[in-house]
Amino acid sequence: MKENMKNKTKISFVKLQSTGNDFILFDLQKQKLPDNFISLIPQICDRHLGIGADGILLIDKNNSYPFKMTFYNADGSKGKFCGNGSRALVKYAFENNLCSKKGTFIADDGIHDFNIDNESIEVSISAKTDFTKFQFENELHYLYKIGVNHFVIPTENVENFNVVKRGKYLHDHQKYKKINPNFNFIKQISDSKIKIRTYENGVNDETLSCATGSIASSIFANSFFNMEYPIVAISEGGNIIIDKRENKFWLKGKTEITYNGEYFYDK
Repeated sequence: MKENMKNKTKISFVKLQSTGNDFILFDLQKQKLPDNFISLIPQICDRHLGIGADGILLIDKNNSYPFKMTFYNADGSKGKFCGNGSRALVKYAFENNLCSKKGTFIADDGIHDFNIDNESIEVSISAKTDFTKFQFENELHYLYKIGVNHFVIPTENVENFNVVKRGKYLHDHQKYKKINPNFNFIKQISDSKIKIRTYENGVNDETLSCATGSIASSIFANSFFNMEYPIVAISEGGNIIIDKRENKFWLKGKTEITYNGEYFYDK
């Protein structure tokens, strides 16, 4: 075993999860990543041969803000932002004395505010509420731009729905292939709650929750179901509360650091 490790180099990571959406975080203030890091991401995120995660978070210093967030999908593609990932990043920053319980940070899509209340972390997102309606076979699909492209699709039997099969079919279809969207299948549960399940681009599978998808779904629910904010999005990984204040959307939910570790890769 020692002989095999001679040709290996290691990088330290932190594993976190926000309502079941899990991430691997690398702190660029503590270490330098290898030049081929982007090509390593699919291996790192592989749940059988790597650490396993829905995405990669990078935290770095910034001259104007306490920290900067960069996000990569599990397939190595770069994302401008990730709502659940941002809540996990704020958790790490607070635990490592990089910020107070209230503040702002910068990501590739702009500036975000945050509040920390015990285990719950709230992050703001500026998003437009306009949408484009698509007719697909016998369904209506509603496209919102919340950091990335999100389709919202009302689905009556969402609890027993085959999200992976349907999501993959839509994702790979010629009509949507160039859009690279997430697909959010939703159902109204009560005056204040929706059930949501998401097939996520970049992960190319169902994720246990999707925060930006929850925002898109809340906008749809507000417009088409006449639901008032705050709206609770019930996902497989837990609940996310979406509020709208001061022309911003706010995501609130629990997040936790699950463990620290070291990843070994070939030099």
